[in-house]
Amino acid sequence: MMDAGLGIGTVPQWISGVAAAVAVLMSVWAVLGRKQLEAIAELKREKATAIAALKVETDALKERFDRHDRRVTVMEEALRHLPDKESIASLRLEIEQLRGDIGKEMARLMGSMGPLQALATRLQDVMLEREK
Repeated sequence: MMDAGLGIGTVPQWISGVAAAVAVLMSVWAVLGRKQLEAIAELKREKATAIAALKVETDALKERFDRHDRRVTVMEEALRHLPDKESIASLRLEIEQLRGDIGKEMARLMGSMGPLQALATRLQDVMLEREK
């Protein structure tokens, strides 16, 4: 026996109901899909913008790093020509020795100045007598 509720007439109604539901679901799916595609496109644009901004910032940082690197290189070259601790100690010792040598020479010169001073005094006296 056939069930009175599931007759031949109800099958097309079921098919049309299912078709309507599928159509509604497909419309919803299309709208959601379009929104997802738009969201993905927006994310791609934001990603491209962020990458461009990071590239600009990275390039600026690279240029700044390069400037610092050049400055450090110049300073290293300048420091390479400066004397080290041992050289400075050696120079100090040599300067002290030169001071001692100069002091000795000055004393010798001052000692030899006595006869020159006497000669100068005598010459001055002779010149004064000639003027009289």
